[in-house]
Amino acid sequence: MRTLPLILASAVALCGCGEDDAAAVDAGVSCEQPAFVTLDEAYDVFTYEASARADGSGACSVAGALPRHTITWDDASAACAAEGWRLCTAAELRRACAGPQGNAFTWGNTFRGGVCNLREAYTLPDGDGRAGPAPCGAFPDCVSAEGLHDLTGNLWEWVSDAPPSDPAGHIYQGAGWKTIAQMHHDENQACDAQSTLVAAFATTYADDHVGFRCCRDAR
Repeated sequence: MRTLPLILASAVALCGCGEDDAAAVDAGVSCEQPAFVTLDEAYDVFTYEASARADGSGACSVAGALPRHTITWDDASAACAAEGWRLCTAAELRRACAGPQGNAFTWGNTFRGGVCNLREAYTLPDGDGRAGPAPCGAFPDCVSAEGLHDLTGNLWEWVSDAPPSDPAGHIYQGAGWKTIAQMHHDENQACDAQSTLVAAFATTYADDHVGFRCCRDAR
């Protein structure tokens, strides 16, 4: 498993979603019924990274919505729970990303540049050249064989697991639009890439490259 160096991040003020992130979703798609895929007849996983309801709360799974980011682990977990779901485990996200074949990347075993929103690939539409999170499903080829979007790239995603050596710490994984410089190599963008936050920073950490999606036991 590829693990990023331990991050000693300063706390970032909580913002469940920005003003733009509360935007409406694709016309005709109800947030009441999140899009999901059932894997291995064992669990359901959001098709898209979690976005917000119109009031900025909760967790939706809708194409075209801006995914929630700059959200703490606790608030991401609560957002899933409010919908009757939960944060995915690290193993669930790896399986969803890698597919039943255990691919290195969501599309296969050979890295393909430009397929997903990786390494600051997406330019925000305000014209100032900044990169950032893209709307869910904006990279049409960044999809698994089972129809799951943005499991590589866009946002890193919180998982429910704690680091084995630090039960009060948190983990996010999956590679995202922003990575630290020493982790820009192709192999570091794989499904099993992880970043670990020590307990001292885990509770308050929130940043614009980390979001989440929700899972639940299959019904």
